[in-house]
Amino acid sequence: MISNSRALVLSRSKIREADRLCFLYSEEHGKVMVRFMGAERSKGKLKGLSEPLIWGEYRLYHTPRGALWKGIGGAILSSFPAVRADVGRTLGALSCLELLGALSPLHSPNPVKYVLALSALQAFERAASPWIATAFGLRVLAAAGLGFPRRPDECESSELWDALLAEDFSGLRAHPFDAVMDAALKGLIRSQAEEHSQGPLRSWDVAKRLDLFDRKETEAAGRRVVDDKMFTLTPDPGPL
Repeated sequence: MISNSRALVLSRSKIREADRLCFLYSEEHGKVMVRFMGAERSKGKLKGLSEPLIWGEYRLYHTPRGALWKGIGGAILSSFPAVRADVGRTLGALSCLELLGALSPLHSPNPVKYVLALSALQAFERAASPWIATAFGLRVLAAAGLGFPRRPDECESSELWDALLAEDFSGLRAHPFDAVMDAALKGLIRSQAEEHSQGPLRSWDVAKRLDLFDRKETEAAGRRVVDDKMFTLTPDPGPL
């Protein structure tokens, strides 16, 4: 059976010598495991279609009882170039896709999850708000039936909590960013997701380390500015 479906590439890995095994998420089929023959070759025709952070129209071959599908063609709808050009946005987008994969069983379509993921990536492309990944995490947990029944103590603002759960991703930029609160909420999301999936969210570790590195660099740059100012204000003692 051959079907055409729009989907997001969640992840990829190499199998055998030149093939790729990818997880895709589509509105019609949910999460599916797809093999792309020859995609590891430098001139492989399916190479671009099998990269994470690709939204494409896929031509897929599958049998009713087969778990492994085969990618036989398609077209890229968006590669989210602005996201790929920024490390922070890349990690944020990949963390959303990893979370979606962790909370989605195979062949269990959920149109709400699909629209959420696509909307989040489009918002990352516009660099709408640093709250995007957290808002997506809370919403995809709710779509998976694992959401929080009430506002946790980690989020002090009920207005922000309501926005994270329901407001358009682009509208989140109206809410001042609080790095401490964001980290606390991400911790809750991660704990809930890892307990459900029985596995670690690796990209979340990378994003956390990068954020810590950026904060240390910012603090170090601030200290260097202070040191430079003090150096310029120190009077020249003159010749000894």
